[in-house]
Amino acid sequence: MTNVSKDKLRGDYREQLTKQFAKFFDEASIAMVNDFFTEAEQTVFIKRLAVILMLESGYTNYRIAKTLKLSHSTVASVRSKLDLGHYQTILKKTKSKKFNSKQFWVVVDVLIRAGLPPISGRDRWQHVPGMSNR
Repeated sequence: MTNVSKDKLRGDYREQLTKQFAKFFDEASIAMVNDFFTEAEQTVFIKRLAVILMLESGYTNYRIAKTLKLSHSTVASVRSKLDLGHYQTILKKTKSKKFNSKQFWVVVDVLIRAGLPPISGRDRWQHVPGMSNR
């Protein structure tokens, strides 16, 4: 978890800064995201989005925790927020034509496997030169 100052920002300042931050990343390029967020932070965001989408699809907390290699409390925390109506903007965005769901799940799969090739299946030899056509 990140270290954050215990000194809280006033609500109106926090809201203004959040709006500026969102505006800053509204049209962000991939390079800009890579410059701003560490690999670990990007992984946290990707996994959180995956949890939200899996919960919305009806997966159990147990299945999500095992699949994404997360703690049960992390999944339960996201579920609680989702049940309270949080993440609606994110869900709406993922249903838009700009969100490539198939590509997202490919990235999550690679992330979970730590970059290793699939254990079995059609794509298991794709990483070996000359073997991708078999």
